[in-house]
Amino acid sequence: VWRLTTAFSLTKARITAMVVYLAIPLSAQMMSMGRWGALAVAAALPWSLDSLRRFAGIEPGPSDDSGDDTVALAARSRVRIAAGGVVVCALTTAFEPSYLLMLIAVTVVVAFATTLTGAPLRAVGHLLVAGAVAVAGGAVLDLAWLATFATDGGWAVIVGPAPPGDRGNTVFELLSFDLGHVTGSVVSLALYVTVVAGVLLGRGWRLGWTVRGGAMVVAFAWLAVLDDRGSLPMRLPEPGIVLVPVALGLALCAGCVVASFDLDIRGGTFGWRQPLGLLGVAAVVIGVIPAIFAVNSGRFDTPRTTMVDLTTQQLATGDDGDYRVLWLGDYRVLPAAATPLRPGVAFAITDGRSLDVAQTWAAPVDGIPVGVPEALEAISVGSTTRAGRLLAPWSIRYVIVPVVDGAVSTTAEPLPVPAGLVDALGDQLDLATMHSPPNVVMFENRAWVPVRSVLTTVGAESSRTAGAASLAQSDLSGAVPVMSGADHLDPATAAVEAGTFHLAVAFERSWQLRLDGATISPRPAFGASMAYDLPAAGTVSVDHRDSAMARVLFIMQAIGWVMVLFAASSIRAPRRRRRRRAAVDVSFTPVLTLDQSDQLDEPNPVPDPVTEPEPEPEPEPEIDTEADTEPGTEPE
Repeated sequence: VWRLTTAFSLTKARITAMVVYLAIPLSAQMMSMGRWGALAVAAALPWSLDSLRRFAGIEPGPSDDSGDDTVALAARSRVRIAAGGVVVCALTTAFEPSYLLMLIAVTVVVAFATTLTGAPLRAVGHLLVAGAVAVAGGAVLDLAWLATFATDGGWAVIVGPAPPGDRGNTVFELLSFDLGHVTGSVVSLALYVTVVAGVLLGRGWRLGWTVRGGAMVVAFAWLAVLDDRGSLPMRLPEPGIVLVPVALGLALCAGCVVASFDLDIRGGTFGWRQPLGLLGVAAVVIGVIPAIFAVNSGRFDTPRTTMVDLTTQQLATGDDGDYRVLWLGDYRVLPAAATPLRPGVAFAITDGRSLDVAQTWAAPVDGIPVGVPEALEAISVGSTTRAGRLLAPWSIRYVIVPVVDGAVSTTAEPLPVPAGLVDALGDQLDLATMHSPPNVVMFENRAWVPVRSVLTTVGAESSRTAGAASLAQSDLSGAVPVMSGADHLDPATAAVEAGTFHLAVAFERSWQLRLDGATISPRPAFGASMAYDLPAAGTVSVDHRDSAMARVLFIMQAIGWVMVLFAASSIRAPRRRRRRRAAVDVSFTPVLTLDQSDQLDEPNPVPDPVTEPEPEPEPEPEIDTEADTEPGTEPE
């Protein structure tokens, strides 16, 4: 924000905007609930907006009363600024894919507001071009990642599934950023006074930036309210992300109000402007109070004991084989990236007892086991009582329904569990209810199969058939686990007996298995996962290798990152200096004697025989004896 407000000619206004953006409770509320995507957007948006401004050449005018000035930039400067915007967009999109849509919307709103300020249309066009380049470049640099969402349900995976009704936030809570557990957010409503005061009091560049900030406040606050009510044709990202432009717009308006009070009001005749200016400055002071509540303990009101801490203590250590956990319920309380199943219900899959922040990013659609949604759909409609066997090929050992996570759903205000979900899981004959903490409901799948295992004879025969009906009639228990503890993407080796080696991943020929050095061809297991028929006992090694095309694409993508980073930096490629070759004549080469060698440090350059010809010796002046002597005397 400090860099963005270079367009402000008053340091006091820049400090105000920076402090207000820090004090607005949105980031603290997102911290209290662990919403890392919203925090990433809050960190990146000021950088992106600054790149739009600098690309358009918007700078403060020559005087305090003049509006924004648009300066001409060299081509190299525009390329560097545009590349910087691409880098910011690509980095943020890698963690929060919805940032592409957010940046497009912010660019359109800021460009429209700039037309209202009377700025040249060329500056408006440059704003739109800078935004388009940043979005397109960011999408290209993240193409390998974004391509995994290029399906019909990809956008729902990015923004989260739609709840059965509205999101449950009131207009008052949205405008005051009261989305988490930090108290005192209501005081931030005073900052909206700066939008009105800035428009009525501002002149010159203060009015221009108030219009831009106010446009972001009005547009995105309106979108947040409509999305919360489900009135839009498509779901938007979570409210914390949609409200980031509102927070940034309020910070810009606050800085402009302080500047207007200092430059446009103070020292003038008394009238309605002075009380309104004082009201605007007072609103800024009151609006930063929530920051005191946010950082009073340094914890941002995060729960001291989380649902994950209590739950993972009930899970097996994995000594009897690697397994996965299926989290099922309201997507807002799932501890990992959720995949929508139906309105109000989503699921997530994690590996064993391990849970880290990387699993909260949006999950690729192509990485979801195809059999899991089918099994969950069969549970929901009551068409099976053997859901454990349907989930077994994907090594799902536990099914957990979160109730209270301590962040979004608390003991005082718990979110309701989707109706009928726990009862439907309890009806499954191979899902045993576990003794669990009161904040979750846990089931153990008695028919599970380890991630890497050798199937029994019955299981091997069952793996040759496909379909839920045949799988529900197959008993897969008794499989022998192998390679326990190995990462499923890293090479692993183990000694096994003859039989059918099962790998609980989607069928893909990039997986290679070798038995004593000989490659074994894979076949589909249960119609979806991987199986290798081993003719004899021996040592097997499993490895995943990307295709040649995938490696080429990754190399091209890496080259693209390097090129954009180089273009965004101030590093310049060294230019070759043209050196003229001189044909030196040896007759002009000076010969140094021992007595002359100590004179090398003296400033007595030897002329170059080609480029600098040796000057001719000046003639000695002639003495005019007649003019310089008197008559009757002899010259000296």
